[in-house]
Amino acid sequence: MLLAWAAVLALLPAAPAHADSSSTAGTGHRRAGVVDPGVLRRQGELEQLADAVLGVSEGQRAYVPGYAGHAIDPELGHLTLYWHGDVPEHVTDLLAHAPAGIAATVRQAPYSLGRLREARDRLVAAAERGEDGAVWKRTARCGTGPGPPWTAPG
Repeated sequence: MLLAWAAVLALLPAAPAHADSSSTAGTGHRRAGVVDPGVLRRQGELEQLADAVLGVSEGQRAYVPGYAGHAIDPELGHLTLYWHGDVPEHVTDLLAHAPAGIAATVRQAPYSLGRLREARDRLVAAAERGEDGAVWKRTARCGTGPGPPWTAPG
């Protein structure tokens, strides 16, 4: 059942983190709604690094063996890559040679994005057939801990 709930993750694309416009760390006071240009630059660099690591468009990422998702933090200049199983050497090499000011880590994930999407599809099909227990009430942000940030409690 956990895999079925985890499948909801596959419904949600890897969304980049957004800068908190109220932050004033190291920049003095900022007007509401104004984002630090350095944060925007790092956002682009992090997205480029994630794209280079995967080598495919967002719509094809579920077909990358082992890929489970990623998260970026442009304020800290950090990419977290979630991976199921052994991380390919080319991925490790790209992350080890990230641009200056960019850091990257890999966290193990219990399922790949492809497996989560397969489970999602089975859950949706079961719900369409009206099978007992093939429903979810909501999705919610997980509290803390490693892994992709969404779950679907009953």
